Amino acid sequence: MKTKLLLLLLSVTTLVNAQVNFFEDFDSASPDLTGWVYTGFLVNNTEPCSGTKSLVKDFVATGSTGRVTTRNYVSNGNQIIFKHKYKMKKTATGNNPQANHRVDISVNDGPLINVYNANGGFSQFCGNQAQVVIPASAVPAGSNVKISVEYAQYDNNYKLTLDDFWATQALNYAAPSITNVSAVPTALSSKIVYTLNANNANTTSIIKYGLTSSALTSQITGFTATGDADVSGDVTISGLLANTQYFYRVEATNSEGSTVGTIQDFTTSNPVSTEYNFNGTYNNTAGSNPFNSGTFVDDRNSVAASAMSTTGSSATIPSNLLPSGSSDRTISIWYKTSTNANYPEIFSYGKNVNSQTFGLYLSSKGSPVFYAHANDHDFGGIYPASTWRHAAITYDGVLVKMYINGALVGSKAYTLNTVLATNSFRFGQLSSSTHAYDDLKIYNYVLTDAEIANLYSNNTTLATAENVGKDAIASIYPNPVREVLNIKSSINIKEVQVFNSLGQKVLQGKGMQINTSKLKTGVYLIRITNLKNEVTTSKFIKN
Repeated sequence: MKTKLLLLLLSVTTLVNAQVNFFEDFDSASPDLTGWVYTGFLVNNTEPCSGTKSLVKDFVATGSTGRVTTRNYVSNGNQIIFKHKYKMKKTATGNNPQANHRVDISVNDGPLINVYNANGGFSQFCGNQAQVVIPASAVPAGSNVKISVEYAQYDNNYKLTLDDFWATQALNYAAPSITNVSAVPTALSSKIVYTLNANNANTTSIIKYGLTSSALTSQITGFTATGDADVSGDVTISGLLANTQYFYRVEATNSEGSTVGTIQDFTTSNPVSTEYNFNGTYNNTAGSNPFNSGTFVDDRNSVAASAMSTTGSSATIPSNLLPSGSSDRTISIWYKTSTNANYPEIFSYGKNVNSQTFGLYLSSKGSPVFYAHANDHDFGGIYPASTWRHAAITYDGVLVKMYINGALVGSKAYTLNTVLATNSFRFGQLSSSTHAYDDLKIYNYVLTDAEIANLYSNNTTLATAENVGKDAIASIYPNPVREVLNIKSSINIKEVQVFNSLGQKVLQGKGMQINTSKLKTGVYLIRITNLKNEVTTSKFIKN
């Protein structure tokens, strides 16, 4: 006795695609028939119509009856086609037996409603009983329906075998639905979460997005859905600008039509948790969380008082600015050691417990050593002292990667749990010698190889050149600029974007001039897009 959900091909022109509500062949054991009632019939392996078992009853008295009633099944509101197989075998001499056959339904456990009633003649072999059509008006959508079959003896004795009960109901088709839409943005990407219901027609989806609600000019492919159940999933939009508002909309399509979701928005976060440039101040670029001591010295470009020299110093940094536990991170720092003796420490933070510290110190050869406390790793190489170098360390929850001067020098698997015992970031804690530091950046995500190379070359994660096609080249002047930056291009300009050294967009406009008067002094990147969607990126200095 086995209740099955499957698709059957029926010779009924009105049911091209049908949903089988149930199929019962009585071959398997309980509990497949839980809720079914078969009064007067026994499950037997005597001459089944198919499989190994069927329902059997001996009719030996005029007027005796037997009834089989299904359990409740939920209607989708369409008509139901019901069939079963039967076989009548004479058990006494005389004319072929006759039986009265009726089909009733019960809606939401209400009284029986007769939908079929007829006398049936002798059938020595199993065959399909004339199908019974239960009209849609009898079974509203969402209602429970039971189907009841009764046989009554009309004359003469016989043994009745019933087998293979099944019912089909046409599918409901509709355009897809979209619900539960939300965004989970990070610094340079956003996960779009939503739920689709295909409403029985194979459904595809896309996400359109852009910088304004009226211009969703970019799109990515979403996930697909089938059937009539809710399907939840997510799609990640990558390559976004940091600290920028985006608008997006989910759209879904099937053979019945398209559904367009409402326009929503999200704002990407600041990719840098905190940054210190040490241009004459212990504070970070937000003007807070200062280091407790140090001497200002020339930086790597020989600019006076633009780096910090210390024999050990720390800054109290709030826990939300220091990536902890096993979270993604990148630490970028320029350093110069006076000596490589006694394992000079560059930086560290966390707790002095195995794998609960995150830091960098040097071997006697100047090679970078990842500091995890009692679980350190030397990435090798020879790096003389008294030379400015750039180091970057990333962690993605699995691998620690070490970069020197923009190039990857190695990786090592770690299971870290950085604990913020004192919420402080330390320079040279283990060092007795004096070292210099510059441009400390702490990111809450993992930079790519290209972004780290750009940090080394340009002190920003953005590339300094992005020229596409000979007509894309545009020039800017004056550079350095105090107020108005002019753009010269043979093709009209579609959009201009200006980014600071953190990769944050600080200006946006159109046309051939950009007013930079409100920008702080420093180095910026300008990204120019012409009407052919060709792009030029250049660096300029704001005085």
